[in-house]
Amino acid sequence: MPEEIAYPFTPKSVSRLRPGQFFGFVLSNGTWAAGQVLTVPVHQDDDPGGHLLRSQRSFVYGLLDWNRPSLPQADDLECAAIVRWGVAHIKAITEHPPGVILGSRALLTTDGAPAARMKSHTAGGVVWVYKWGHCEGPANREDKASLETMGTWGYGYGRALAERLFIGGTRS
Repeated sequence: MPEEIAYPFTPKSVSRLRPGQFFGFVLSNGTWAAGQVLTVPVHQDDDPGGHLLRSQRSFVYGLLDWNRPSLPQADDLECAAIVRWGVAHIKAITEHPPGVILGSRALLTTDGAPAARMKSHTAGGVVWVYKWGHCEGPANREDKASLETMGTWGYGYGRALAERLFIGGTRS
C-alpha cells in the first residue's frame, strides 16, 4: 500500500518525493514560480544510461510555465506545462522559502515542448537521450546534432531561470 503523504512537508531526502509533487519559490519582484518533481532515480534500472545522479538527495524536476502573485496551489497549476528540466539536489527546494513540497498534481508533459528531450553529453562514449528525466536509449546522429545537453542544476538555478523567463522576458 502506498505511503500516505501529508502536505506541506519539508523534504530531507528524496525518500518521500514522488512524480507530480510541486513546490514554489518567490522571485525578486514578489511573484511566485513553481517546480514539479518529474522522477527520482534511485536504482540503476531507473537510468540505464547512467547519467542521472542517484543519491538520497538528487531528483529531476521541471520548471513550470507559471508565475503568479501567490503561492502555487494544485488547481492553479492545472494547465502549467514544463518549460525546462534538470537534475537537482534536494536543497533546490529547501534553500528557497517556503522550502516545502506543497502538494501533488498530474504531470503535464508535452511531447513537442522544446526541452522534452535532451542528450546526456556531447562527446566520449555512448550519448543517451532523456525525455522528461527518463532514459529513452542511445542517441542517433540527428539527436546528437540537434538536442540540447541536459544539466545538473545548482540550488538556485531553477529560481534564476524563472527570474530570466518571467521577469527578464528571455524565453531562450
